[in-house]
Amino acid sequence: MPPATGDYEVDRHRHVAARRARLGAEMALLTRPLPEVHALRDRRLRALLTWARERSPWHRERLAGVDLEAVTGDDLSALPVMTKADLMAHWDRIVTDPRLTLERVEEHLERVRRTGPAYLPGDHHAVASGGSSGVRAVMVWDFEGFLHHHLAYARVGLWRARNVARRPDARPTVVAAVYATSAVHVSAALARCFATERYPVRLLAAARPVAELAAELEALQPTNLATYPSVLARLARLAEAGRLALRLRRITTNGEPLDGEVRAAAERAFGVVPETSWGTTETAPLACSDGLAPWMVVNEDKSVLEPVDGEGRPVPPGRPAERVLATNVVNRVLPLIRYVIDDRVTFLDRPNPGPWTGRLVGEVHGRADESFTWRHGGDDGGGVTVHPFTVRAVLGERADVSEYQVRQTAAGAEVLVVPPAGGSAGAAPDAAGIAAAVAAALGAAGLRQPRVEVRSVERLGRREDTGKLRRFVPLPPEP
Repeated sequence: MPPATGDYEVDRHRHVAARRARLGAEMALLTRPLPEVHALRDRRLRALLTWARERSPWHRERLAGVDLEAVTGDDLSALPVMTKADLMAHWDRIVTDPRLTLERVEEHLERVRRTGPAYLPGDHHAVASGGSSGVRAVMVWDFEGFLHHHLAYARVGLWRARNVARRPDARPTVVAAVYATSAVHVSAALARCFATERYPVRLLAAARPVAELAAELEALQPTNLATYPSVLARLARLAEAGRLALRLRRITTNGEPLDGEVRAAAERAFGVVPETSWGTTETAPLACSDGLAPWMVVNEDKSVLEPVDGEGRPVPPGRPAERVLATNVVNRVLPLIRYVIDDRVTFLDRPNPGPWTGRLVGEVHGRADESFTWRHGGDDGGGVTVHPFTVRAVLGERADVSEYQVRQTAAGAEVLVVPPAGGSAGAAPDAAGIAAAVAAALGAAGLRQPRVEVRSVERLGRREDTGKLRRFVPLPPEP
C-alpha cells in the first residue's frame, strides 16, 4: 500500500478501494457455518493477544504467564477484565504505536473538530465519545480496524440488496445520516471516510429542531435514512401527521435501543421496516438486525462477547446479563480485551433460523436516552424537545470532562462533571466554557434563552439497587 500523502481526500480513497475489494468476502461471512466463523475469530483473537503482549506495556504485564495459544473465544477467563476508566487512565501504556499519546491524540481531535477529518500517523483514525454511558472515551482505530468497523455495517446492506425483494426504484442512492456532523464522532468519521459518488452521504445534525430537520430531509428526499431511534420516532410522528413526506427504501438505526413501538411507527409512516445494530465507538458493531426478524445477530468474526452478571460470572442464554465483556479482535492499535460494556442484554436461548450465522440477541437496555421537553420553551411560546445528543456531542469533545450527568431544569440544565484522573488532561473542568457551549447547543436546538449551570464533582451518585447512573434526568411530566 502506498504511503499516506497527508491529503485526506486522497488518502481516504485507499480505504474506499479496500472496502470495494473486501465486500464480497465480508458478505459471504454472514452465512458461513458458525464453526468456520469462530475459527477465524479465534485466529484473530490470538494474533491480537500476541500483538498486545509484544507492543503494549500495560497488556504485557496483565498477560504475563498466560498461554495465549491455548486461549479461544469460548473461554477467556484466564484474561483480566478492563474498563473504560482503565482505558483512559492507562491510555499511553495501552496503545501499541509509540508515536501516539493521549495528549497528541487530543490535540489531533481538536484540529479535526475545527478543520475536518484527518489521519494520524500510521493511517489511524481517532474518535471520541461521551457515550450514552456518559463516560468519555478516546479511541484510535488502525487502518484495518476502521475498515472492519465500516464493513460490519456495509455488508448488511449489500446482503439485503442482493437477497431481499423490494419495490422497483430507479432513483440513485442518497443516504441521509442524522447523527453527529463532526468527524470527532465515529458516525461522521465513517461517513466521511467511505462516502463515494455512487453512495453519497449527507450528514445532518441530530440535535437540530425536528421541524428544521424534517424540512431539510423533505428537500433532500433521501433513499436511505440512518439515525437514532428517538429521532426516527419523532420523524415518524411528523410523517403520520402529514407534515413529512419521504420515499425511503431503507432505514437503519443505532446508538439507542430500537423498541417495537418505534419500529411499528416507522413502518406505518414510511412503509419500511427499520434495521438496527448494537455497538459502541470503541468496539464497532457487535450485532446487527436483518430488518426481517425481531432480533439481532452477533458479528461473531469481529468480537468475542461474554454476557455476565454484576459479579462478572457468565450468564447463560435466555437470562438477562447485567453487562457484556467485549474483546475487539480486529483493531490492534488500542487493544480492548474483555472490555466492560454496561448494557443490559439478553442472548436468546433458541437456535438461529438463519439466514445469517451467529448467536441471537434480543432487545438491548441500559442506554436509552431520554429527550428533554419544555412545554413553553420555544421562541413562539410553544413546546420544544431536545435530543440528549445535543449535550452529549458537546461533552464528548471535551478533554477536561471524564464523566457527566445532565439534569433538566425549568429553564435549561444542570450539568455535573467529573474531571479526568491525572495526566495531561487532568486540569479542572472549565465550568464557564462548558456552560456556554451547552447553552449554545440548547439554543441552536430551539430552547429560548437557556440557562446552564455546571458543577465539578469528584464522583456521580449511582442507584443503590443497580449500581447504574441515569445520565440524562428529565423533569417530571407536568400534571
